[in-house]
Amino acid sequence: MARVLAIVLALLLVGSIVLSVLPVFGLAEEEPRSHYALDMSVDLDAQAVTVSETLDYVNATGRALDALWLNVYANALRRADSVPVENSEWNDAFPAGYAPGGVDFISVTVNGEPASWAMSGPGETFMRVEAALQPGGTARFAFRFRLLLPRCDWALGLGELGWRLVNFYPVAAAYDAQAEDFVLNGWTVAVDPLMSDAADYEATVTLPRTWTLASTGQASASEPDENELVVWSIRAEGVRDFSLAFSRRMNERRGETASGTGVRAYASTASAAQAMLDAALAALNAYENWLGPLSAPELELMETDYLRDGFSKPGLIQVSSALCAINRRGALENAVVRLCAGQWFGGEVGCNPENEPWMTDALAGYAALLVWEEREGYDGYLKRLNAQVLSALQTTIPGGLTVDSHASRFNGTDEFELVVVDRGAAVLHELRDLMGREAFLACLARYVADNRGKNASIAQFVDALNVTTGERWDEYLVSQMHTISDYVNQRLTWFE
Repeated sequence: MARVLAIVLALLLVGSIVLSVLPVFGLAEEEPRSHYALDMSVDLDAQAVTVSETLDYVNATGRALDALWLNVYANALRRADSVPVENSEWNDAFPAGYAPGGVDFISVTVNGEPASWAMSGPGETFMRVEAALQPGGTARFAFRFRLLLPRCDWALGLGELGWRLVNFYPVAAAYDAQAEDFVLNGWTVAVDPLMSDAADYEATVTLPRTWTLASTGQASASEPDENELVVWSIRAEGVRDFSLAFSRRMNERRGETASGTGVRAYASTASAAQAMLDAALAALNAYENWLGPLSAPELELMETDYLRDGFSKPGLIQVSSALCAINRRGALENAVVRLCAGQWFGGEVGCNPENEPWMTDALAGYAALLVWEEREGYDGYLKRLNAQVLSALQTTIPGGLTVDSHASRFNGTDEFELVVVDRGAAVLHELRDLMGREAFLACLARYVADNRGKNASIAQFVDALNVTTGERWDEYLVSQMHTISDYVNQRLTWFE
């Protein structure tokens, strides 16, 4: 009897140990996530999309709610004065002139009943829907709306190459536990404002058989019907948001990273598609080696009419057609390398891009420099670093802007690039120079591993530095962000 009792106790002890270590190895049950279902009917002639959206929202805020806040960023297109495009880019963004767009809601329900809701913010980009939700509770929010898109070369719209659907649907705002409120960011000229929690998505969209689709997640097409239309079905798990682009004329090239991540590149010419694919594979192999594989099994890149170099969203990268000309292969490669870094800094790990835009743009920009160092050696890296940061360090910028400044303080993209991306690269170089390249890469890997699927802040970034190296970097990092501009009074020729 004593032996039997001892065996039972031993088994119980082993069981408790196993249960205690499961979370360490990622085998514990995942936290429930919100789920989006989007059914899209595209009217190509009317330049509109009718969307039926269902959001099964999980209240993970830790407190009771009387309403849910959502971001409706497509409404930035409602009025010319709410579109976040600077004056110098206006004619490029709207080459045929401005036309209004945005969302018109047909119905809003909560758990099947008509809901009380209201809009606020610039261009009515913030939405409040009344709903009683206990901590851990769920509710089904259903929206039926019509999205009207103007012809434009801005992030959201349609052009000669096709349609770009970015930040186009009501998405639940992330909850800031410290501020005890939802995060409602304005879309600035320099920064994509979206801060959202990881969720699961399923979507359908019907398109002509000859059109090509690129999207977040994995997509499959049905057989064409009698009207030569196909239904695309898309699924994505644990992603921060959902985007898609589709075009009637694209060449496709496919590849795979060393870890098995599928990569598809779409461009108007076969040579541009191949160039995009080659650049993406080389960059992704480096990033996956340093930071771990992407969570999603596939990444897609598509040439679009977007007026800037490109746009990186989880699982989908838009690349500007201006970079796809045969004589711009170098610029194309530079852009793709940087945009691929955004799949980790902004994709795998989110942040509040209005409060701390450096955590996406500076980190992605500097990671791209490390890719070039891998290919060209340290001297090649230093030449690229100098070319990027020297003029930024020796330019006086009014207003006391620093690398960690709030996004709304920047007057335009040039100023933002110079301060956040270029001076940010100098700050990160100094950090890397002190701790060493391998230690710095180990810090980035820990930061990504610790915060995958979450929204991080400087506290989490510094924690990764401190834990990895066993030293404290809090004061140093903040000081460098605020004083790197002291180089403005020096005659620099070689930055090390």
